[in-house]
Amino acid sequence: STQFEGHTVERGANWISGLEEIYENPIWILAKQVNLEGHESNRDEQQSVLALHGENGTDMTEEYMETLQRFDGIYEKAVMTCAHQGIQPGHDDVDVMTLLEQCGWKKPLEQTMLEQTVQTNVLDVWVANDLRNLSAAHDMRPGMNDVDLGKEEVFVEDPRGFNTIMNGMVDDIQKWGGTIKLNTVVERVEYAPENVQIKAKDIESEQVVEYSADIIVCTTSLGVLQNEQIEFVPPLPDWKKRAIHEIGMFCFAKVFARFDERFQPNKDQFAICTNQKGHYPFWMKYKNASDNLFMCHLGGLEAERVESLTDKEIKNEIEELFRNAFSIKLASVDPIIFRPAAVAVTNWSKNPRFCGSYSYFPVHAFATVREADLTCGLTGTNNRDGPKTLYFAGEALDDKFNGWVQGAYRSGERVARSIIEDITL
Repeated sequence: STQFEGHTVERGANWISGLEEIYENPIWILAKQVNLEGHESNRDEQQSVLALHGENGTDMTEEYMETLQRFDGIYEKAVMTCAHQGIQPGHDDVDVMTLLEQCGWKKPLEQTMLEQTVQTNVLDVWVANDLRNLSAAHDMRPGMNDVDLGKEEVFVEDPRGFNTIMNGMVDDIQKWGGTIKLNTVVERVEYAPENVQIKAKDIESEQVVEYSADIIVCTTSLGVLQNEQIEFVPPLPDWKKRAIHEIGMFCFAKVFARFDERFQPNKDQFAICTNQKGHYPFWMKYKNASDNLFMCHLGGLEAERVESLTDKEIKNEIEELFRNAFSIKLASVDPIIFRPAAVAVTNWSKNPRFCGSYSYFPVHAFATVREADLTCGLTGTNNRDGPKTLYFAGEALDDKFNGWVQGAYRSGERVARSIIEDITL
């Protein structure tokens, strides 16, 4: 969480899905315990969404919603097809785009502007720059990813921030005598049977600090591991490195914009349809802030492009897009209101502490590498078996909800159980 123009916004997770309909999300349980504030997310309801042609301002809401409903139906058919065909990870995997085409969706080059925008807003912006490279076995097979979460979800808008859900866990750690070190970068991990040495540096003072432990759990981003930001001694075994590189890192970005003048579309959310794939395609108005505060989410190459722009360049792009998109709907207002007074953008792709936003499974991932090698802890030797001193957790290492907060949570539970089992042998 961070502050933008006096309002708490989320650089990371913003939605909680799985509200008891099919699968009760453990993050939702934590959110209820702290009375986390938010509101129902309704991105697929016509009374809440406005769709505009990004070049001439034509109202396309009815056509957009019809296309959205058609895509949803095809997607559900693809999920059922994935189950009926028994598509599994590895050699027999199929990419998501091919499966959608088999169920009636058009190929990308044959899609209309509306179809491209709907596919982007529903799927591409969240999971992959190219659906030809996204695993259907991991993304569409029942029991995997968001298939079992249902359609209910909450958009968190709480002045305390999304991370308030962690307060109870932090209190427990401190009650048990634990210490949490912030602004500290781990540079080196030496792991051996029954002993671990950690070398870290304080960001502010640049003082090097060393820690000793019996066991360490590495929860860094998959991108950090792939880019070898931490030195491991001995080096990670080749079989572990291969498993780490079987998965991809996706960039999901958010753009926050505040306007000086009251900017009041008649809907809380609006899609802007253009022929430029993923170009500021979907905007949300913050309900608990002034009418002039909005957020747009971007994915893949477009997210990386916008994260590299200056604030002035982002303002210029938004102003040009809004002037065209609202040229009919808000024709009577002074066009100057479409220039944001302030903008901010996330930097997941540029931040060396993350090197991306979250993970995704490419098609045919783990066709020649054991998936168990990804989650397997290390003993300090090159063996897979035996008591571990270095464990790995994080969203990328969950076998069901990679890319989600609950995936990170579940992976932590898995590692905790493994540690308990190992130390009681």
